[in-house]
Amino acid sequence: MTWRNFPLHNSPMMLIDSLLLVADRYLAARAATSISDLGKKFANDHKFFARIKAGAACSIPSYEKAMAWFSDNWPDGVEWPEGIARPERKDAAA
Repeated sequence: MTWRNFPLHNSPMMLIDSLLLVADRYLAARAATSISDLGKKFANDHKFFARIKAGAACSIPSYEKAMAWFSDNWPDGVEWPEGIARPERKDAAA
């Protein structure tokens, strides 16, 4: 999914809220993972989520990269948050 596919009612803040909700749901399923470890895994930046939670902007490419990472690494048996578009998994596209 790219930014061109997002409905027009999705504001940058809505995208950030969606990203944080997906991250929180992922962390709830992976109790051994911290929010800083999560940022390090996909962005090589342990402060990624701390900055976003503090009000920093998140670019569309960073949002897309994060959501693609979550989709590809989503825990089995855990439901993706309702109302948030899930990118196609890499292994499903192959």
